[in-house]
Amino acid sequence: MINCVYVAFGTNVGDRVKNFGDVMKEFGVRGIHMKRIAGLYASSPMDGVQGLMFLNTVIECNTDLTPRKFLEQLQRIENALGSPTVKNGAERTCDLDIVLFKQQTISLPDLEIPHPRLIERDFVLKPLCDLIPDEYLPGTTLTFAELLERCELNSIVHTVVRKAK
Repeated sequence: MINCVYVAFGTNVGDRVKNFGDVMKEFGVRGIHMKRIAGLYASSPMDGVQGLMFLNTVIECNTDLTPRKFLEQLQRIENALGSPTVKNGAERTCDLDIVLFKQQTISLPDLEIPHPRLIERDFVLKPLCDLIPDEYLPGTTLTFAELLERCELNSIVHTVVRKAK
């Protein structure tokens, strides 16, 4: 069974555009089929994270993997590209988070879907709105566009690359 997954990407170390390209290559090597990519946004680091401004986007993917196996693939990509296993304020070559997995709600010690801080992060909501503005956050009656309007965080500094129409 093919599942639609939305993955948040962020990087704030070195050549961030190259880091994004390296992630795209790793997705291809690991058989993760990318359907669409949202616009790229520059955002300020938050929660005490060190380093440069972040480059953020959301990637729409198809996979036949289970949520846990998909998470393991993302962690392998992070490790392959040199991101720390324990992040705690560290700079990130690449940070990959499962934001949505179909319309599933999953709550495990090491995996929570939808991402638990999704509604607090404009740098995830804005790219999600590039892709699925009128879809509803599972378990709510709010669309992603409505969630973005309500989001108090204003970390996005500017658009790097606009979404292709």
